[in-house]
Formats: sequence, C-alpha cells, structure tokens
Amino acid sequence: MALNLFSKTLMAHQASSSGEGPSFLICENDDRRAQAFLEDLRQKGGSELASRVNRVGSGRESVSNSWA
Repeated sequence: MALNLFSKTLMAHQASSSGEGPSFLICENDDRRAQAFLEDLRQKGGSELASRVNRVGSGRESVSNSWA
C-alpha cells in the first residue's frame, strides 16, 4: 500500500508541476525493513522515486530534522 501511495504521489506531482518533485520521509527504526522497503520501491517505482526517500528511525528524529 505504501508503494502505491509513494508512486501515485510522485506521478500526480509530475503531471501538475514542472518543478522539482516531492521528497518523502519514512520512519522505520529497523534497518532490514527499511532496506527491504526501499528495494521494493526501486523495483516498482524506479530509482528516481527511491532516491527521493529519506529515513528517520523515530518521530523525534523527524521533528529534529525538520527544524535543523
């Protein structure tokens, strides 16, 4: 389901804008699951989509990164 959301969001943005595409933030503290998700994303959505994903391990990290 997440793969569909990521790819459809990117396609919708590309269709409506000529600017730089969106970036995505995932929150996953398990390295293995994060890597598996990114690999699935590369296979289904391409390397461009996967390159737009940033990862944090916790919600606290997410907040810290947004204010940095």
